[in-house]
Amino acid sequence: MMDLEGKIDQKLQEGELYVGWSEVSITPPKPVKLRGQFYERISQYVQSEIVVSVLALETRDSQGESMEQLMIGACDLCDVSKELLAAVRERLAGKLQGFNLEKLFLSATHTHTGPVVGDGLNVAGEHIYKYIPEKMWPPTEDAAGIMEAGEYREFLIERLCTAFMDAWENRKLGLVNWQLGHAVVGHNRRLVYDDGSAQMYGSSDTINFDCIEGPVDHGLELLYLWDETEKVTGVVVNVACPSQVVEGQYFISADYWDTVREELRKSLSADLFILPLCGAAGDQSPRDLIRRGRGEPSMREVEGAVEMGKRIATAVVSKYEAAAEDKKGKLEFGHLVANIDLPVKTVTRQEYEEAKLKFSTFINSKKPGERIQISEISRFLHVPGGIIERFESQQHTAFYSPEIHVIRLGEIAIASNPFELFTDYGLRMKARSRAEQLFIIQLACDSGKYLPTAKAARGGSYSAIVASGIVGPEGGRILVEQTVKMINNLFRPYLDSDIT
Repeated sequence: MMDLEGKIDQKLQEGELYVGWSEVSITPPKPVKLRGQFYERISQYVQSEIVVSVLALETRDSQGESMEQLMIGACDLCDVSKELLAAVRERLAGKLQGFNLEKLFLSATHTHTGPVVGDGLNVAGEHIYKYIPEKMWPPTEDAAGIMEAGEYREFLIERLCTAFMDAWENRKLGLVNWQLGHAVVGHNRRLVYDDGSAQMYGSSDTINFDCIEGPVDHGLELLYLWDETEKVTGVVVNVACPSQVVEGQYFISADYWDTVREELRKSLSADLFILPLCGAAGDQSPRDLIRRGRGEPSMREVEGAVEMGKRIATAVVSKYEAAAEDKKGKLEFGHLVANIDLPVKTVTRQEYEEAKLKFSTFINSKKPGERIQISEISRFLHVPGGIIERFESQQHTAFYSPEIHVIRLGEIAIASNPFELFTDYGLRMKARSRAEQLFIIQLACDSGKYLPTAKAARGGSYSAIVASGIVGPEGGRILVEQTVKMINNLFRPYLDSDIT
């Protein structure tokens, strides 16, 4: 991987575009523990299939030699870890002829109705458990007959590898164009009160409610692809909202993306591929906290997911004809991969000592043999436990250095990050980018947790506190600066002084 001192020595050259697609089911064959929420859930049935969609892109010169490459895998999961990505790359070593595995990455749509992956626990705040005596862990549901997380992880890796191999093998001459659509999907989910405090999913019907903390982004970044006969093969849809309508349910579901797939295959092509990308949406949700569900289907039930899916699909179809008017088969394509050092949000020793006291006081308040309840972890232990963990981890490293991908394709750009990235950061990147459109992919290459703004950090509450993330506003500013610099340097020949 290149570092930020690396550079391209000359302007990107146009190449002939080759496109490959695949879609593989990652639906577990048995009940599983579900990822997300502060309580344990085991799936009871499959409401909709979950899949991994892979897009492979390559440009070749006039001699047929490969010039640049990219493969993106988008999963109907809550998140993906760097360990999962590393395992996929390791398993694919030697199996993708001519492909550089550094140019392959994974992202998640952030559905909360997908399986737990790996050997971790299944609830938010799982890191707190290492400070709780195991005999006091919350009681768990009857797990008989379920697919264990480690077993599902192996199943998932096999399916992901199949999807990447299929997409790379299937690449053919292709055409592409982009459009900007609009759909009301995401709403800011943090409310501010008259004392300056903030709360995720707070109550707006109170005299103390002051304002919604941050912005929304109703733009849809759209990328349409065709084969050389001009038959549409797929579309990339970038939405600044997690797929979390049915987040608390007890079934497997792709949430609103299932309806997007169904509607687009009815309208554009029965065998259409859809690559779902979650944009900068750490403070977004499908729920309107002002109208509070009045006038639309419940944003906690399947009907709400269908409504959101139809809004997105309608926007995609409405822009199709405009996109088809100017298909491009030869264009500039550049792909940079870098690890950016971002300072970890630190805590003081005093904060650490106070957190230890709160944590131990609560543990010691329990009667002999009494188990802690999940609700007590979220209410009493999540914040002090997060502070304790951060203090211990910051003794070993002051930086989090995630893998970042920046791509130029014609006049658009794509930029990844591992966070639940607050929308303000995405808007800053889009405003300052030289690209005609910027596709931002959050929760890519790792699960970096929330990255809040300075305003959110001042307001506090879940998603903006130490226990909710690794990096704070200082790191957010650096991420924006370095990502924009990488993007803009792909849009011109540049000198040594262009990267600092």
